[in-house]
Amino acid sequence: MFIKVYNSFITIDSDKKLTINELSIYCYLYTLRTHEEVVLTSYDILSADNVFYKNQTTNKKEIKKCIDSLKEKSIISVSEKNKLLEITFLFKEKGHVQITYEKFRSFNKPRDLYIYTAVKKWEKLGGAKYSNNNWADLLLVTREHAIKVIEDACQRGIIYKKTGTYTESMINNRNQKLQERNIYSIKPFENEIFEVDESENTFGLEEETAIIPSDLNINEELHNWNNDKDLIVNDFVFYLKNIGDKEIREMCEKKLNRISNKNKKFEFVKKKLMNEAEETIALEEKKEKEKDNREYECMIKSMIEQTNDVVLKVDGQLIGYQDFLGIGIVEEVYYLQKVDVSDQVGEDDAFIVELRVKHKPKDVEVYRKLNG
Repeated sequence: MFIKVYNSFITIDSDKKLTINELSIYCYLYTLRTHEEVVLTSYDILSADNVFYKNQTTNKKEIKKCIDSLKEKSIISVSEKNKLLEITFLFKEKGHVQITYEKFRSFNKPRDLYIYTAVKKWEKLGGAKYSNNNWADLLLVTREHAIKVIEDACQRGIIYKKTGTYTESMINNRNQKLQERNIYSIKPFENEIFEVDESENTFGLEEETAIIPSDLNINEELHNWNNDKDLIVNDFVFYLKNIGDKEIREMCEKKLNRISNKNKKFEFVKKKLMNEAEETIALEEKKEKEKDNREYECMIKSMIEQTNDVVLKVDGQLIGYQDFLGIGIVEEVYYLQKVDVSDQVGEDDAFIVELRVKHKPKDVEVYRKLNG
């Protein structure tokens, strides 16, 4: 299981950009969501499981501030009744970072989660090339503090740094060479890391060539947007999946414009590849949906087997029959039924158990008797 942290959440100029604590709360809520993208919780529970401040009142205020901000950014919707929060996830985009539940729970500091996620976003492109000013903007701290924070994260193995080397180019009006930006990764670099002096007089290059790890398949992961190779369907799949990421979108469109200016017939090829990419993504999404449905069914089967009773969907929520208090509308009842497959397998008394569902059941007791 993994959390989808959308690229907009960790993009400097995005109106969806989250703060450190907001990202932590978002990830926590994501681990609690149901198949319907809903979470039932309370501020007391949130405050007990997410400690930003030692003072309980201050901590609860910070959590409420985070929830309100996520709501204002249209990432979630929140309804509150009798101190119970019903939170629904609203925002989705194609480009995202996958953080496993286990990895999320391994972080002791919300800031470590944020730094790790911001770096993992660029992992398939050879690493993140953030300047000290970029880090300051991401973390909403001063440049000097950002340098200390990132250095600390590197020393503790949250992320890893490959220090930018000095080039032969000189800084204008200064007797000093330009230094390439540091490269950050969530995995250790194979090559030795050389430490250089960080100062106000070091600048990152505007045009940089992506560093490609030796074990990275360029066609499958990096694609052909930052080289001179011809574009293929997979490249447009990558483009469409990450179109919400400003930096990736600009990189891709720069090459598209360059090719279009040289070859007017490219628009036909571009349209054909774009259509094929959309079909590929649609097929992937179909498979993902089928996978989600299988996992959903497995979860329901497990609930039935553990309680030896039917499972109900009441007002959009799955609950075991023993937890149903007779309040709310029963939309569906799930039950297991034995199916005789003796004729199919050529054996006597051969049965399989199938998950069945009845929509808008009139009498739940009927299906409790059928449940086997």
